[in-house]
Amino acid sequence: MSVNGGADPQPTAVRMTAPDPAVAGGHEPGGGGRRHGYGSILGIALLMLVLDQLSKEWVRRSLPQAGDGWPAEGSLGGVFRLLHVHNTGVSFGLFQGRNGLHLALALTVVAVLLVYARGLPPRERIARWAIGFQIGGALGNVVDRLRLGHVTDFLDFHYQSRHFPTFNVADVSINIGVWLLILRLWQDGRKETPPR
Repeated sequence: MSVNGGADPQPTAVRMTAPDPAVAGGHEPGGGGRRHGYGSILGIALLMLVLDQLSKEWVRRSLPQAGDGWPAEGSLGGVFRLLHVHNTGVSFGLFQGRNGLHLALALTVVAVLLVYARGLPPRERIARWAIGFQIGGALGNVVDRLRLGHVTDFLDFHYQSRHFPTFNVADVSINIGVWLLILRLWQDGRKETPPR
């Protein structure tokens, strides 16, 4: 009983709810709780790094000397062959020499890409794939520079008198990443273009 003779008010129940793990962890809802979405980036990067290193090791064992090629020049219509090349430049044999400078540049690019990935929204899959391919390719050539002092190239295309610079799986990975990023930027451009 209260002092005024009325009935005591019923106690109010307090409902406790558990905090949303996604919000508590600083993630957007729907992001799956994956911090910065590094899982897909590192997965693709690791896959391309392994493929690159396995292919290069096979070439170094099968064609041990720089300049060794298979099949003989002029075979397969003179379009493609495997050619063991030592590359001290960047992708596709450009800018030969200065191996240390190219190594530092590659590591800087990897760091910049990882920082850039932190700011990507959780649903930016294509951008993450692009970064994964670029990092995997860059690290593939970095491993060569650290181990051998040069990059092993072996994919050699030529047609008649025209010869395309010899390249490797890491170079292919980097270019896939670049084209995926261009595709993503093109998609953004289409969204921002007002309909006529």
